[in-house]
Amino acid sequence: MSFLITSRMRQFCIEITVIMGLMSVFLGWLLPTLMPNLCMVTIAHAENRISASSKAHLQQLEEKAQKGDARAQVDLAGFYFLGEKVPQDKGKAFALYEKAAQQGNVGAEVAVGSLYEEGVAVHQDYEQARFWYEKAAQHGNAEAQHDLANVYEEGLGVSKDIEKARSLYEAAAKQGYAPSQYNLAVMYMNTVVDAPDYKKAFFWYERAARQGFPDAQYMLGVMYISGHGVAPDKRVASGWFHKACDNGRQKACAAYAVINLGH
Repeated sequence: MSFLITSRMRQFCIEITVIMGLMSVFLGWLLPTLMPNLCMVTIAHAENRISASSKAHLQQLEEKAQKGDARAQVDLAGFYFLGEKVPQDKGKAFALYEKAAQQGNVGAEVAVGSLYEEGVAVHQDYEQARFWYEKAAQHGNAEAQHDLANVYEEGLGVSKDIEKARSLYEAAAKQGYAPSQYNLAVMYMNTVVDAPDYKKAFFWYERAARQGFPDAQYMLGVMYISGHGVAPDKRVASGWFHKACDNGRQKACAAYAVINLGH
């Protein structure tokens, strides 16, 4: 936000400078010289005030976090993890997330689980990852349900359980979580559990695609071309390939080009 404020002020100063320059023919050179300088001084004061405000906010977070405020611990952890406003320290970020997670903060539980799964700032431990994902999933957190489903689907530190993975993906998908909607569609499409159910696959691909999930957009195009789960429609398929291409999926760009040859 502070960046946007000062950026807009700089743009305003540039516009003022141009306008004053055009007026200089009639008003002399003093005004166009003073106005940009005044603008830049104003920006400098604004930046100093924003910087002071940021420091004050950070200090408040530190104080609240030390007193055990879980929300402050999570916010502060985010700053340390990204190196925003403070020197990057992922170890300190993990410690803060863990403190908040131990108080039942769901977002922190997911973060701790993810860090354990990836082995970031802590030794990789799938059992701990599952422990924290389960805690957050029990609170109905869709991201945790998705991550826990992936643990069971891939067999990360636990025996593979495809049925349990599907159940968890479905729970998250019903909450509108696009990655789970996509993974659930893949399961129905690729006979991971039973015989292919193209209608259910289409149902979930479409929901993820309408949220802008690129891989789902591509697969929806594939289904409209193949006629699996839906009546074939080359025009609609082309539209979904185009959307997926715009979102960076090169195979969708290729499919779009092929489908529109000669047009």
